[in-house]
Amino acid sequence: MNTNIQNFSLSTIIILSILGIVLAFIAAFSPSLPIILLVILLTAIVSYQFPYFGLALNLNGSYLLTHLFALAEIENGILLSLRFILIVSLISIARQNDLKYPTEQRNNILIVLLGFIWLVFGVLYSDSTAFGSIKALRYLSFNATLFVIPLIIRWTQSTFISFLKSLAAIGAVAGWLSIIFIVYNGLNLSERVYLVQEVNVIWISRAMGISIIATLGLIFLKQKDHITLFLLLSLPGLLSSMLISGSRGPILALVIGLATIAIFMTKRKKSTITYLIVGFGLFMTVGMMALYLSSSSIRLLTDPTKLDSDMSALHRVIAWLKSIELIRNNIIIGIGTGGFQSVGNQLFPWLPRNSYAYPHNIFLEIFAENGLLGLLILFFPIFKITFWESQLNKLDDFKNQAIVLGLLVFALINAQVGGDLTMNEGIWYSVGILAALSVSIRNDDFYTLDSDTRTELPEKESSPK
Repeated sequence: MNTNIQNFSLSTIIILSILGIVLAFIAAFSPSLPIILLVILLTAIVSYQFPYFGLALNLNGSYLLTHLFALAEIENGILLSLRFILIVSLISIARQNDLKYPTEQRNNILIVLLGFIWLVFGVLYSDSTAFGSIKALRYLSFNATLFVIPLIIRWTQSTFISFLKSLAAIGAVAGWLSIIFIVYNGLNLSERVYLVQEVNVIWISRAMGISIIATLGLIFLKQKDHITLFLLLSLPGLLSSMLISGSRGPILALVIGLATIAIFMTKRKKSTITYLIVGFGLFMTVGMMALYLSSSSIRLLTDPTKLDSDMSALHRVIAWLKSIELIRNNIIIGIGTGGFQSVGNQLFPWLPRNSYAYPHNIFLEIFAENGLLGLLILFFPIFKITFWESQLNKLDDFKNQAIVLGLLVFALINAQVGGDLTMNEGIWYSVGILAALSVSIRNDDFYTLDSDTRTELPEKESSPK
């Protein structure tokens, strides 16, 4: 196993500290394109040395680049920067001979690409052809690309742990900023706090949720190195950053995602129904408490007359009802890719244009715009991999997949209340990783001889002679 992975811990802390200093420098002084390019170059160097950091950055690190580009008042370049870092990571992985041809997943890849073709077909009869065309291209650049990338990597226990550490470390930066903010300003849940002014609090909370799941995943995998301890100490900051942002969707998604991990992490000595009941009870109790603790809910519960403080929930309900109406009238092929843009602008003319160019629920969005056929095509590989190919009920060792399943559930829940199809690419990314891990474990390629980073191998019963 490459020594880069073994030396990941200390070097990552040092490099993240350097990145933090650079970010502070940019925030304090006038940002410019050369400085941003320097940060991207530094990040690319980090990703070449630790390639799974670059992979993780493409899942939950976009908020950092969004912050940088917003400070410099640069509108374009975030996607290009992320993909450049991703390519550098893949080059590094290829040099370690850890890339492969995804033979087992060719059919799923074809179906995902068929989804792109169906989106392009939907543009032909859409009222918003320009917007729909952009959405189709974004699907190819975001969803399809991030689905395929994990499939071409030869995953092992060590590389998966490095990936989890990277996911956790990316959020830890904002987690410690949250701790510093609370120390100096106190904790006031009655006011929504924009920890990073240039980034929507929803995306900050989503990134923090991913980092929390990754950190706890390291604990579940019994990692006891100093980077895991550092990340564990970052958990209070990650949780507090979600609470002070007042983002209820990510908070509830986190609760359900962790409950999912808890259900599938344990060996099935009891009935699966029992675990589902426990998980549902956990969701109903802790989840509702988290909902109450979120700042926007406190504002409404303490003073219901201030409805203008949190109208987004009402707007979403109106958009969902309109989507259902569109589905009833165009159930087979929908109104066309991007067609909800004009509908949303007519529903909320007082809001900034395109605030509701999509109904903030990807199932309703796809059903309304691309019909029942589009819904089946776009989501068939997701459910096929999750409930069939990953063999949830057949593998004795499901610890690693349970963590990815938690990330997938987290992304799915968030996708029901925020963003459009291409803003929830984490679903496709998580499914791609889940499929890749399942193939590696079934082929006995997952566990390596690197005893320093692997977890304890599952015991296998000897077959009778």
